[in-house]
Amino acid sequence: MKIENTTTDAVLVTQYLKGDESGLEVLITRHKQRIYSFIYSRYWIAM
Repeated sequence: MKIENTTTDAVLVTQYLKGDESGLEVLITRHKQRIYSFIYSRYWIAM
């Protein structure tokens, strides 16, 4: 299934929960910088 860039995050999560992994792929791509920043900040707190 082709997912448009205008698809909301809520719709993408719903699609992923229904088994469409492309929804998760779009979410990760869309929010990649925030995900990395979150992980990086938690890594330094844990050190």
